[in-house]
Amino acid sequence: MSQIIINADKDKVPVTPEDVGFDPTRVEGYDPSLEYTEEEEARVRRLIDTRFMPWILFSTFILNMDRTNIYNAVSGGLPKNLGFGYNTYNNGTSMYSVLFAIAAFLGPILAKRYSPHRVIPAMVFAWGLVTLGHAFIQNETDYYIIRALIAITEGGVIPTTLVFLGSWYRKNELATRLSWFWGVQSLASAVSGLMASGLLQMEGIAGLNGWRWLFIVDGIITILASFAFWGALPRSPFHTKEGFLSFGGWLNERQSHIGVTRVVRDDLLKLRIISRLDGAISGKRLLTTKCGAT
Repeated sequence: MSQIIINADKDKVPVTPEDVGFDPTRVEGYDPSLEYTEEEEARVRRLIDTRFMPWILFSTFILNMDRTNIYNAVSGGLPKNLGFGYNTYNNGTSMYSVLFAIAAFLGPILAKRYSPHRVIPAMVFAWGLVTLGHAFIQNETDYYIIRALIAITEGGVIPTTLVFLGSWYRKNELATRLSWFWGVQSLASAVSGLMASGLLQMEGIAGLNGWRWLFIVDGIITILASFAFWGALPRSPFHTKEGFLSFGGWLNERQSHIGVTRVVRDDLLKLRIISRLDGAISGKRLLTTKCGAT
């Protein structure tokens, strides 16, 4: 049985899953006797970086692009066209911030219940529909309702994604990947501004305001992206053959075992987290661990 050291343990005393009353066989792909070289692990990490991480970056790109389109819509005359002032817009912004924060707490709960690889596409699809719904706002009441819905549907995706990343990368690898994650949001803001500069020029086409076209195009892009995420995001490194965009899988059997085992050995508590993500799909496993709170 492999020994795992909990970094928080000052004495660095090796412990095994059995020491904390946990059966590691519940984690699909985890092999306690697996041995592999640094070169093999590096190869697996590169494959994850090139096949998995781009989808994560694309999801946060879509999120930030949609989050910033309201500012572009306001500059394109949304308050004036709907007959309300900037007080309504500011109130809507405050409401959005509060509901977004509340939804952020719910994201990890849903992720552990249904698995991030399904929760993320569902959230993207939901806020894509709401983004599209912005194009049909007619008055102040509609505005408040739509802004509340967009906050609820967008709020949980970032913490859900962070939970997801923890099941793919070791702790010392996350900092670099999170820098990519946050950095791409700045790129999304720039792209959103460029798109808006063109879409707002569609003012009057089909009798619609330019800002309505902005939400229509952004909404359609987001909905299409949600289907791509559904077909591309695997449950874990052990399940890269899942999904219609996996093209037969991008980790072979040995690499799949390495992908799971290296993450579990890095942090014993991930035995519990990854098992919950697996159990969310099968619905057949009940976790009763003594690893502490997640």
